[in-house]
Amino acid sequence: MGVENGNVPPGAPNFRFQSEIGDEMSPRLEQSANPEARPQNFQAVIVLGKNWRERPPKDATPDWKPRLSIESEMSALAAGQMYRDGKTTRLIFTGGRTAGGDRASEAEAMRDYLKKKFPEIPEGAIEIESESIDTFANAEGVSSLLQSHGLDNVALLTVGFHLSRADRIFKSKGIKAECFSSEEIMRARSKHHDKLVDRFHGSGRVKWAKVMEFAAKRLLDLDSEGDAVGALAKLVRGDGKKKLQ
Repeated sequence: MGVENGNVPPGAPNFRFQSEIGDEMSPRLEQSANPEARPQNFQAVIVLGKNWRERPPKDATPDWKPRLSIESEMSALAAGQMYRDGKTTRLIFTGGRTAGGDRASEAEAMRDYLKKKFPEIPEGAIEIESESIDTFANAEGVSSLLQSHGLDNVALLTVGFHLSRADRIFKSKGIKAECFSSEEIMRARSKHHDKLVDRFHGSGRVKWAKVMEFAAKRLLDLDSEGDAVGALAKLVRGDGKKKLQ
């Protein structure tokens, strides 16, 4: 049959597509191929936001506050752990005002969550980039911060399913960073956190997010500058937020 040469017979499942999604969803992607070879100290750790748990309700009052997504909370905890472990002396949180109105940005909300969990981290060790609403804009905003502070030895931190695409985008903007998944850091905190990560990976939420991430990576092949992604982000997370006020 045509499967040997890459052709799929009409009506047959596309096993190659399913296999690629399986590779994208593999927990092994969280880990570096050679962890011992990685640098252990960085001038800064760049922490990417990953949205909110809910969108503002139609009758939201000005003092209504959204909750950070599980992914963003996990990344904030992982960032604090990296600081506590002496891997860095500076944390850069990036994520814009995507909750509508004058509410806190994702970066500000992650910083506030971090301060509750790691009160020993001084305010001066935290940088905020609050203008970006997608990963391309994250990279552009962070690039300016890195240049202004003369930082080039940096780490990139986000949840595992987002990591490879984020790394590709940051590299396209001239930022070469050592990549860490938030789950990787969380697992090392305790057996309790290790079990939490297992539950997180087994959730329908994560499985769906990884399928969407697979599609986003394929879109990146066609839209390497992020023009289409940026336009969509402005519609549903940027300009579109005005409809939610």
